[in-house]
Amino acid sequence: MLTVTEMLRKKGVVDKFVEFHGDGLANLPLADRATIANMAPEYGSTCGIFPIDSERCATLSSPAGCASALIREHLRQGAGHVAQSGRDRGAL
Repeated sequence: MLTVTEMLRKKGVVDKFVEFHGDGLANLPLADRATIANMAPEYGSTCGIFPIDSERCATLSSPAGCASALIREHLRQGAGHVAQSGRDRGAL
């Protein structure tokens, strides 16, 4: 995680919204995404944003995430920020 922080500081993301995307996300566990997003103050950005993908939807499908069907339908209609790489193409 510190490598990510160092790279983003060098890139100059202070006071920016940082959007993470690409095929590499398929290999990044949800817990790591949450950690990186929550570290935004450490790398200086306003916030870190990850797209919604099948892993996040699986979490929403758990008993605690009963709104999953409503969220999936909302995303299918073109709203939201959805990953369109690798295994997630057409997954929603």
